[in-house]
Amino acid sequence: MTADIIAVAVSDVTSAQSLHEKLAATLGFPGYYGKNWDAFWDCITDPGQSAMPRRLL
Repeated sequence: MTADIIAVAVSDVTSAQSLHEKLAATLGFPGYYGKNWDAFWDCITDPGQSAMPRRLL
């Protein structure tokens, strides 16, 4: 995924679990993504995991 901006639609998010599921699906995280903030940080800072956009909305 290489984009300058990716918008994550969160209007249907009702819990931390559903937010992490939405983030994982939108950003293309691996199947073993732990659905917690430490795992989120690992995925967005590891260039081997995903190509993060310049901005995440």
